[in-house]
Parts: sequence; C-alpha cells; structure tokens
Amino acid sequence: MPSGPRFELFKSLGINYYGFHVRKNKIYDYLSMGVCSVLIGTTIYLGVNFVYSWRQSMTMLRYHHAKLELERKNYIEQISIARQNNLLPPRSVPLQTKK
Repeated sequence: MPSGPRFELFKSLGINYYGFHVRKNKIYDYLSMGVCSVLIGTTIYLGVNFVYSWRQSMTMLRYHHAKLELERKNYIEQISIARQNNLLPPRSVPLQTKK
C-alpha cells in the first residue's frame, strides 16, 4: 500500500485508495451523464417552445392584418356611400389604377 500524508486518512478508515477513486470516477460519470441529459432536454424544450411561440405570433399577426383589411374595406364602403349621397365632396385626387 502506498504511503504518504494523502493516504493516511484511507489507512485509518480501512478504505482502499484506488477503489475509492474508481467509485468516485463512476459517480462523476453518472453525474456528467445526467447533466448532459438535462442540457440536451432543455435545448430541445427551448427549441420547441421557440417554434411554437413563432407560429403563434405569426397567426396573431395574420389575424391582425385581416382585421385591419376588413376595417379598411368598411371605411372605403362608407366613404363611397357618403359620396353617392353628396355628404362628402367628390374626390380631388384621381384614383390611380394599376398598370
């Protein structure tokens, strides 16, 4: 058995120094495997959550644009009805058409 100050504790407790380090390294291996698993799981969770949030925001944006377009259409109809009833003056700028 090796001698020296770092081995005295193991001698007094009756523990094999090399067996202790083998067990310690196994524990470290299991801990590192657990930490890696948690990190991989967290990365996957955050990726899925990012995609879900992105899709949700795109859906809300589409609904918002559809609502604005509907309001715009209603305002244009109200303005055209008001012009037909002579409640508004005629258009001063000519309507531009697509070429």
